[in-house]
Amino acid sequence: MPLFFRSVAILLLITAAGKLWLAITHPFAELVSGVPNSVLFLAILVELAVAFENFRCRDFHWLTILNGLLFMTFLGFSVYRIAIGSASCGCLGMIEISPWVTFSLNLSILFCLLAFAVQLNGRATERGPEWKRGMLWRQVSDSQRGAVVGVVVLGLCLVGWEYGGRYFTFDSKKITTELVELKRLEVGVESSFLVIVKNKSAVPARIVGVETSCDCVAADAVGRQVVAHSSVEIPIAVTPNKTGYFHQKMRFFIDHPEQFRVNVDVFGSVF
Repeated sequence: MPLFFRSVAILLLITAAGKLWLAITHPFAELVSGVPNSVLFLAILVELAVAFENFRCRDFHWLTILNGLLFMTFLGFSVYRIAIGSASCGCLGMIEISPWVTFSLNLSILFCLLAFAVQLNGRATERGPEWKRGMLWRQVSDSQRGAVVGVVVLGLCLVGWEYGGRYFTFDSKKITTELVELKRLEVGVESSFLVIVKNKSAVPARIVGVETSCDCVAADAVGRQVVAHSSVEIPIAVTPNKTGYFHQKMRFFIDHPEQFRVNVDVFGSVF
């Protein structure tokens, strides 16, 4: 068991390093990882914490629960990435690994943890009925259970804040755009469409720069003026280079006293 948990710790350190490098160096880290940046940093912290526990702790009941919860989460995320047709799991940052590979790896680790759980509960049964009634969850300390519950609650709060903000107006942005959903795209074929940039303020704005998450998306926007309380249409060209789920992001840099940038999400299906 100690060798297994140390091996898992090394794996977690590698994945945490990959995510951290992505978060530091990539302007659109949330697209590569598949989660908002706040959740990405939470994942890095959790991976480092679990790796530290795997090296330090010798309470195998606690380690089995801790790693089991983590890799069940990883397994669910791999299933999600497979379902949307993603080419990479996003678990190693900018290094692309098929979500089918991570699905198989996570499932294998979970099977090992299940075997450990059965073995540990078998030992508990030999020690008496009071151990058997406790099972794994009750054989760890209150502080350890509290740590698990705390991380789960924090993660739910971060996800709720990130995704809830898309449907409720938590901020007062003056320059906004609309999500662009393209129903059907063809590989290697350029498709053109328009993005509407709205200026809700009483001050005119000007687009001074454009940054895209992929060369497959281009925008003719630099120098365009957005007058006060009005909107402007920006031509966008998309040329997908592979089939499956398509999701890219553009970032417009704006000369405006209250806001300096705005993002545009472009997504659809490529055939």
